[in-house]
Amino acid sequence: MQYPFTQTNLLTGPVRILRAPTSVAVPNRLGDIISLVSPYTALTGWLEVGATEGETEYSRDMDSEEIRIEQATGAVLTQVTEVVRTLVIPGVEITPELTQLVEEGPSVTTVAAAAGQSAYKKVSFGSIDSLTRHRIAVVAERDIALGGVVTEPTTGIKRGPLVGLVGYQTALTADDSGMEWERGNLVTREIKLTFFPDSTITDTKAAEGAFLFETVGTFT
Repeated sequence: MQYPFTQTNLLTGPVRILRAPTSVAVPNRLGDIISLVSPYTALTGWLEVGATEGETEYSRDMDSEEIRIEQATGAVLTQVTEVVRTLVIPGVEITPELTQLVEEGPSVTTVAAAAGQSAYKKVSFGSIDSLTRHRIAVVAERDIALGGVVTEPTTGIKRGPLVGLVGYQTALTADDSGMEWERGNLVTREIKLTFFPDSTITDTKAAEGAFLFETVGTFT
């Protein structure tokens, strides 16, 4: 028996991860986050999270409550009581900006060079009273060998279609976030984010984020 499938729908890693402050407009398309032509520059306000080690994991969990009546032995209705979406990013570019994000540091400051001392960046940390909201974007490219082709205008560059996940408002979860230094291994700083609705979007079913699927073909 042959099992039919559409190979152009298959998706592999790695992913490119970007973040932006909530002062940046809610993106409606991937072209609001990065340029869709080579060299695919991040647009104003969007910053690269950088290299990762291992899988970046998105998850959607739900809690529900069963409604029962005396006249039936099983539940007659299941009501959703909570939906939690999270994104876990194993970052390995240990930068001041990444450290500030994970530590909820007040700022990244520059300490000037002095006699016998080089200049450096400083990220202070301390008590955390509230969690900063960020926009987040995860972008992957389908393998062009699977048959789906996007042709970029002017240059004629051909590549696989992009697939993106966007969280309109995310914040750190109240979980452990450690760093381990070991010979022969990269130091990883895990970033775990929870999704929240954006108050500027009135449709509650569309307020937390979106998946974005680029179609094949040539765009203008």
